[in-house]
Amino acid sequence: MNLLKLVIGTSMLFVLSACSDNESAQSYIAKAEQAIVEKQNNAAIISLKNALKIADDNAHARFLLGRLYLSNGDAENAAKELERANKLKYAGDKVLPLLARAYILTESDGDVLALAKQVKTLHQPSTQYLAYKTMAALRTGDNDLAEATVDTATSLFGSDAYSLLASAYLEFSKQNTTLTLTLVERILTTDANNADALMLQGQAASVEKNYALAVNSFQKYQELQPNSGKVQLFIADALLKNGQFKEAEAIADTLLAKVPTQPFLQYIKANARFEDKDYQAASRFANQSLSSGFNTFSLKLVAGASAFYLKNYEQSVNYLKELMPYIADDHPARRMLAVSQLQLGLIDDISETLNGYDSKNKEDVQFLATLSYELLEVGAYEQAQKMASYVSTSTDMSAEETARVGMLKLMMNDPSGIDKLELALQKNPELASAELLLAFSSIKSGNLPRATRIANKWLKEYPEKAGGHNLQAAIYFANKDLIKGQAALEKSLQLEPDNAYALTQMVQLANYQKDTKQAILLTEKAVKVHPDNIQILTQYFDFHKNDAGLKVLMQAQENNKDDIKYGILLAEALVYLEQFKQANALLNDYKIDVRTPKRYWQLVLGINAKNPDGKDAYSILEQWQKTNPYHIESSFLLINYWTNKRSPDRALRVLEKADEKHPNNLMLHLVKMKILLDNNRTSDAKALFETLDKFTINEDLIAGISGRIFLLERNFADAVPKLTQQYQAQPNSNNATYLAFALEGNNQKAEAIALLENFANKENVEKKIHPRVSLSLANMYLAEHQDKAIAEYERLIEVLPENIVVLNNLSWLYMDQGQFIQALKYAKKAYALNAEIPNVVDTYAQVLLKSGETVEALVKAKEAYKLSEGKDIDITLNFAETLLANKNNKEAQRLLIGVTGGTAAQQEKKRQLSE
Repeated sequence: MNLLKLVIGTSMLFVLSACSDNESAQSYIAKAEQAIVEKQNNAAIISLKNALKIADDNAHARFLLGRLYLSNGDAENAAKELERANKLKYAGDKVLPLLARAYILTESDGDVLALAKQVKTLHQPSTQYLAYKTMAALRTGDNDLAEATVDTATSLFGSDAYSLLASAYLEFSKQNTTLTLTLVERILTTDANNADALMLQGQAASVEKNYALAVNSFQKYQELQPNSGKVQLFIADALLKNGQFKEAEAIADTLLAKVPTQPFLQYIKANARFEDKDYQAASRFANQSLSSGFNTFSLKLVAGASAFYLKNYEQSVNYLKELMPYIADDHPARRMLAVSQLQLGLIDDISETLNGYDSKNKEDVQFLATLSYELLEVGAYEQAQKMASYVSTSTDMSAEETARVGMLKLMMNDPSGIDKLELALQKNPELASAELLLAFSSIKSGNLPRATRIANKWLKEYPEKAGGHNLQAAIYFANKDLIKGQAALEKSLQLEPDNAYALTQMVQLANYQKDTKQAILLTEKAVKVHPDNIQILTQYFDFHKNDAGLKVLMQAQENNKDDIKYGILLAEALVYLEQFKQANALLNDYKIDVRTPKRYWQLVLGINAKNPDGKDAYSILEQWQKTNPYHIESSFLLINYWTNKRSPDRALRVLEKADEKHPNNLMLHLVKMKILLDNNRTSDAKALFETLDKFTINEDLIAGISGRIFLLERNFADAVPKLTQQYQAQPNSNNATYLAFALEGNNQKAEAIALLENFANKENVEKKIHPRVSLSLANMYLAEHQDKAIAEYERLIEVLPENIVVLNNLSWLYMDQGQFIQALKYAKKAYALNAEIPNVVDTYAQVLLKSGETVEALVKAKEAYKLSEGKDIDITLNFAETLLANKNNKEAQRLLIGVTGGTAAQQEKKRQLSE
């Protein structure tokens, strides 16, 4: 320890009057000794300081002053004075034990151990020093030295206070707190004012969570050592843990006034403020303490929980997440973290947070059920099911809790929810909400007898309430008995004129009966008594699609500014009235997060499409998916976007991400299969096909997928029966085309053409044309039925005026028939649409050549040849032919020499041109 050295001024005056000064110093010392006897420590300290001003090197004065400081708990000053006394050769048996204690209190453990050499020179060993030496050895990690020191103290002094204290220090280091407290109690029995024993008792009691004892021990220590700053921190901590928050905070306030940035005191304040539900202050103090490096479990818990209550969910997650491995499964912090993760869209992390969480009490059941509802709301179906499973496995649930589980299962389309509702009613037949839900669920599932029994019961037991009549009306409507249904609703409105259910049902009935006037009157009545009911507002605008209707919705949105549902409803109305800018501005004012409904995003996309300066739909879809990857609709729209952009790899990447969130969604697998098949990825399609076993899929659909895989593998014989089964089950254009390809590949071209013709004839009757079928049929006609091919292409060109394949083939067919005007018309149009396709440019060149426009034909033929990079034999031969027509025999001969291989027809054309 580096101690500050006192700088003592000297003067000739002191030297000259040393004898008289010595006498004055002695008188001050005598006064100090008398004050000590009278327990007037402050007066004694003043007298000793006066003595030292006169006789700086008076060892006795230094010793007495150091001892006084130490007894007051002022360890820093005690160490300085006792060091000076020691250097001035004051009696070692008196000064060394006290100096060792001062070093212990200032945590100068090395200095304690360094005193051992001096202690050895004493006539008699000091048991007090040995106790402090034991503590210093333990704090420096020298456990062997500590053990040896305790042995020495015990062998020399038996069981005196300080040898017991040494043993107690050693046992405390071994976490034997029970034995530590026993040893300390023995010390205090004989010496109730042993400050060191009281300090150790307080620390051991804290470990044992006997905080009342800890408070008592530390407070007694403070009485003995009033200037000890650290003990006040110990007292505050023990008070806090003992639930005495106000007392702990009072100490913290006093000390913070002097040291406002002390992290431990900020920790005390954070806990006290949290207990008082002052979460703003608790969060501030907790963050300040953490920033200063005071990093404890309880402080992070306070920081995380305060942030949670302040809805600072990001900070809550940051603090609470790292605490999860150390807290119990049912600790409230787990619930806080799960809710915070939900708010931030960290849905995947919730399962890990609540892993092992069990619904042991009513509060847990309610929390898990609520969490399941909210997960369903954001689209996280798989995670919601997992949370619901925790609830449904709970035993000894109340009727209300059982009903809640039943409701949750019904929301997940799980029919076993009805069983739960019935169980809830068995537990409590008076549970009205469960009974009504069971009745309406029974109507939906078609079990009208059960719903009727409940309705009759309600009509009998609650004749003055509208519920029974509303339920009866729903049953009548399910049976298509409108007259009785209307009568039941009228009875309901007689009992409760403003009940929303009956009013909305009456509006629907009036609308169904084409009684628009009555529907309008009913909506106006309903909106007056229920101005904030979403369903009633929706109905109102359905019959007031004008500025008056808009005004009502605007007022409702103004009254419920924080509820996005009202904003969405108003935006839908604005869109209907084609006020797109206003709708867009309204939606942009809402803060988006994982809870934002999917209808919001659908509206934003629709409005953007109406805006000539709108964004690319991709940017909105990407933002939607990033905000809530559990809305599967954004994934399907993104997949469609990339499919239309002919980017199958991008579409498949979107599918992979979607599959992580929705691993059991059949539609995602089927869409992926379609992309793989459409892009000829046979091996990937076969691998995916193997995984479809876990789903229940229509056999005809499975046959179709299998048939398409066979088709890609050119196994036409096996493809035909599979695709036939699919086509017979669903005779649409796609299935007709796939089957025709299989038949053609299986050398059944006539059957393929007949199939497509039959389908096309059906189209003609229904005045439809399916381009894919028509194009396939025209292509099959090309070889043997050119007139039919031309007719089919002409039909196609009416619906696909810019289809390059159709234009190109029509041009070529008309050229073959010598109808050059028609051929040139279609060739020019194809060329104008895309002049980068070699075959399109080649056809244009050939039509020009046959039309006698040889010079222009040569320009186009050369373009086609360059685009094909000389690798297409037909284009090369046509270029050579055009060169010959332009008298460029030499260049033509060079090209022909370079043509090798090819079909018999190509070799014949080469021979003719060469001759």
